[in-house]
Amino acid sequence: MKSDEKEGKHSGKGRRGYKYVAPATVLVTGLLATALLVWTYRIAERQRTLVAWADAAMVIQIRTATFHRMFETALAEGSREGMEKAFPLLEEAVKLSEGLLHGGRTERGLILPPLDTTRYRMHGEGILSRLTALKRIALSRNRNPDLAVAGSTLKKEFDAAFAGSQEEGRALEDMTERALSDYQDRARRLHFLIIFVWTSLIAGTTMWLAHSERRRRQAETAVEEAYREMERQVRIRTAELSDANRHLEGEITERKRAEFSLRTSEGEYRRLSAQFRILLDTIPDAILLVSRDLSVVWSNKGATAFSRSGPTGVRCH
Repeated sequence: MKSDEKEGKHSGKGRRGYKYVAPATVLVTGLLATALLVWTYRIAERQRTLVAWADAAMVIQIRTATFHRMFETALAEGSREGMEKAFPLLEEAVKLSEGLLHGGRTERGLILPPLDTTRYRMHGEGILSRLTALKRIALSRNRNPDLAVAGSTLKKEFDAAFAGSQEEGRALEDMTERALSDYQDRARRLHFLIIFVWTSLIAGTTMWLAHSERRRRQAETAVEEAYREMERQVRIRTAELSDANRHLEGEITERKRAEFSLRTSEGEYRRLSAQFRILLDTIPDAILLVSRDLSVVWSNKGATAFSRSGPTGVRCH
C-alpha cells in the first residue's frame, strides 16, 4: 500500500511537472522569436542606414562629377554664368558630406545618420576635406581664369582634389555596399531561423494542444467510466438494500404473526386453564399437585379438609 501511495505521489508530481513544461517551452520559444524579430528590426535599420550612406556617397560623386564637367566647360568657354551655375552642385555635395559626418537629411528628405565607425568616418572626412579643397581651388580659378589653364598648378590641384573626392566616395560606397550585402545575408539567415522557430513554436503548440485534448478526453472517458461504475454499484447496493428491506419486512411480518399467534395461544391457554380449574374444583375429592420435595403446589377445593386456607405449601409426607 505504501509503495502504491509513493508511486501515486510520484506520478502526480510528474503530471504536475509536465503541466508546466509545455507552457514554459512555448514561453521560451516565444521570447526567442521576439528577440529574433527585434534582431531583424535592428538589421533592417542598419540596412536602411547603409543604403542612405551609399546613396549619399553616390549622389556626392554624381554632383561632384557634374560640377567638374560644367565648371571645366564654362571655364573653357569663358562663361562666368556657367561657372556660377556649377557651384550649387558642389555646395550640395559638401552639404551631403557634412551630413555623413554629423547627420542630416538627403536631398529626398530622408534622415541621414552620421557615420558611426572609424573606417566609414575616415572616408567621410576624406570626402569633405577634398570637396572643401575642390571648392577653394574652384573659387580661385573662378577669380583668376587666366591662371587656371591646362598644365597649371591650380589645374593639377583641382583635378587631384576632384579625383580624391571621387576615390573616397567610391571607397565609402563600396564599403557600405559590401556591409549591406553582408547584412542582407544575415537577414536572410535570420529569416530562415525565424521561420524555423515559429514553425517549431506552432508545431510544439499544436502538439501540446493535441496532447492536452487527448488527456482531456481520456479524463472525460475515465470520469464517464467511473460514473457508470458508480451507477452500477449504486444499483447493486440499492438492490441489496431492497432485498434486505424486503427480508426485514418479511421478518417483521412473521414476528408480528408469531406474536399474534402467541397472544392467541396464551389467551386460549388461560381460558382452558380456567375451565380445567373450575372442572377440578367441582370434583369433591381432594386433588393435589405435589413437587419433587413433596410440597403441595396446587389443590382443588376438595382438598380444604387438610387446611382451611388450603394445603398449598404444606408438605404431604
